[in-house]
Amino acid sequence: MQNNNTKRIPIIAGNWKMNIFPEDATTLSTGIIHDTQQLEVIVLPPYVYLHQVHNLLKNKSVKLGAQNVSMYSSGSYTGEISAPMLKSVNCSHAIIGHSERRQLFHEQDDAIAKEFTALVKEGIVPIVCIGETQQQRKSGNAKSIIKQQLDQILEITSSAEQLIDFIIAYEPVWAIGTGESASSELAQEMHEYIRSLCSKVSSDLADQTRIIYGGSINPENAHDLLSQQDIDGGLLGKASVSLDKFNSIIKVANTIWRQ
Repeated sequence: MQNNNTKRIPIIAGNWKMNIFPEDATTLSTGIIHDTQQLEVIVLPPYVYLHQVHNLLKNKSVKLGAQNVSMYSSGSYTGEISAPMLKSVNCSHAIIGHSERRQLFHEQDDAIAKEFTALVKEGIVPIVCIGETQQQRKSGNAKSIIKQQLDQILEITSSAEQLIDFIIAYEPVWAIGTGESASSELAQEMHEYIRSLCSKVSSDLADQTRIIYGGSINPENAHDLLSQQDIDGGLLGKASVSLDKFNSIIKVANTIWRQ
């Protein structure tokens, strides 16, 4: 079964977070299997390894991304990394709004929208992370939280002269790094809802925008999750720093999208 709209190239992305050292970056970068244009594979190392990983990926079709970006393009912002800097080391993608940034570093929706604009200006594809906490889900507010997190992003896209290429990653906070994944039915329900929010901007945006799932994806549950109609791939955390698991999930994805 082909689960995805043919306009959308599916994605498997690996967020290495703060979990690796140079030797790990080499092992992971050189060992990734990727032999099809039907699937986009992205790795997102820590900043300090971006140049190293770029050099290791030169002969592969795997793309390079960053885990965050500054809203500022330059200036006296100690410790920040700008979108032009990411572009200079050949980053094609960058994560913004990850729940760990929202919770631990108190990033707000308006700041994330500015980061989005900074990336788009440099031609870097934003991977916009959204997701509810367990408490928000239990209180029945999951969809309203998702809408709130997306509102300013969709406002930017609605006023743009042409369609903006960006990715939405639905990552329920209660499933990130916990081993507790959302059921395929729940994940599909939320992805369908997110696509409906995009459709309020335009049908083209809804058709084009890739919505991927993140939250304890593993080789065992990957097929059920990735087979859903509105799930266009996965953003992996823990599984992406295990070469065996990452490659296994890429293989699962290929079996789905080659059919």
